[in-house]
Amino acid sequence: MPRSTREWAKRKLDESVQNIDWSGTHINAVVVTYQADHPEVSDPLKIALQALEDIQTLIARVRNSF
Repeated sequence: MPRSTREWAKRKLDESVQNIDWSGTHINAVVVTYQADHPEVSDPLKIALQALEDIQTLIARVRNSF
């Protein structure tokens, strides 16, 4: 049980980063499978992976601000 709202919020933000990691793992598996024969599938997914990384960075920045 969190001792404060701040602790609860930080825990939730950590969980969200972990969920993004898990999603990225699945997306990366598709990229690796399709990149050789179907770059039209893998290339947009690489952009999505970069976007997920950017979101994780933003979440970390917010989490560390309080």
